[in-house]
Amino acid sequence: MTTGLRWQPAATAPQGMVAPSVIERADEAARTTLDRCSFPRAGRTAWLPLGDGSLKLKGIGHWDGRSPTVDRPSSQSFTRPRGHVGICESGRLRVVDSAPAPLGGITVDRAMREFNTALGMSRLDPHVVRPVRVYQLIDPPLRFPTGDGENFAVVATLVPTAWPQRADTLLRAPERLTADDREYIERVRRGRSLIDTMAELAAGYGAALRLFTEAGFFRHSGSVDNWGIAPESGQVFLTDLDSTQTLTIVGEARRPVEVLRDVASGVFGLAAALMLPGVTDDPAAAIEAFRRLAAGYFAEVPADLIAESIAPLARYWTPLAERSWAGKGALPLGGDRAIWMDRDLCYCLLLHGLSAAYAAGEGAASWGEVDVDRLTEATREFLGSGRFRRFEQFCAT
Repeated sequence: MTTGLRWQPAATAPQGMVAPSVIERADEAARTTLDRCSFPRAGRTAWLPLGDGSLKLKGIGHWDGRSPTVDRPSSQSFTRPRGHVGICESGRLRVVDSAPAPLGGITVDRAMREFNTALGMSRLDPHVVRPVRVYQLIDPPLRFPTGDGENFAVVATLVPTAWPQRADTLLRAPERLTADDREYIERVRRGRSLIDTMAELAAGYGAALRLFTEAGFFRHSGSVDNWGIAPESGQVFLTDLDSTQTLTIVGEARRPVEVLRDVASGVFGLAAALMLPGVTDDPAAAIEAFRRLAAGYFAEVPADLIAESIAPLARYWTPLAERSWAGKGALPLGGDRAIWMDRDLCYCLLLHGLSAAYAAGEGAASWGEVDVDRLTEATREFLGSGRFRRFEQFCAT
């Protein structure tokens, strides 16, 4: 962390989960000053390469992407401009605002969520992100002014790659790429076309998300900038785990819809990414990538049912994508395709479509059955009469 801050361990990985040398390296980072070179991208996360992966430290300070220095964590807050589609305990759909977060920092609660999620997933698969330690700030006693105030923390995890880039790097304009970015892309693509690479990564993300669910968690943002990739192995792993919740905290009726919402988030994030010019101009290839993600998650479900589950979104998405590729779309907010699409409608199409794959798979035995009639009524209320009629048109076969 930075000079003048003192931290103490608040949680440590079980013995044998990570090597003692990794914990020692994390402790060393907690006693020293990390410079700009430790931050591979703007934000609040430092990255320290090790022999068999990298040590990632979230909440350690803030780098703005330009300055030669890193700022200390601050009680000043930042809020993401858009909320996400969520589910109430009653089963209603609603837009949930993102909670404010400290600039350059993370609260103890959020740090423990990331730590415990990595711990739960590591117990099922030792090759994913593993927990190392959570450190709590003790001097100065900085608190984030939400609720009764929360202490600041840093969460250290062990990531299974030496490369800090994520899947969104593959989609950047060439003029924005560094030499390291180009080498990363070359290693990830391995001579394949970009759309074939994205389809393969989508399948890996679907499998990683299934592990996340089986470990008992929900609420992962499926945007491609949260898809970690290890070029060394081709493995896809989940990043940004501090928003995670446990499935046991929600009621039985809500639980399966939350599971579906995570898969919908992944497909939606991929759909937004594949609208970018230069990835593909073939709708069929893009839709196959959507199917690959769903099939990665629902590996036990027949391919024809996976295709049917994706079809409602595909009917809506295809003409929009063709407009984007032709340069005819008026894109708000600096070209954010996710904003350009009707996000609420997309999620509803995916929740209903994917419910068929869910019913045919093994999920209902673990997380309960989806009440489709209840979901339909919730969709009608959420979208309103006009958009609900469009929803019915895209769902019609």
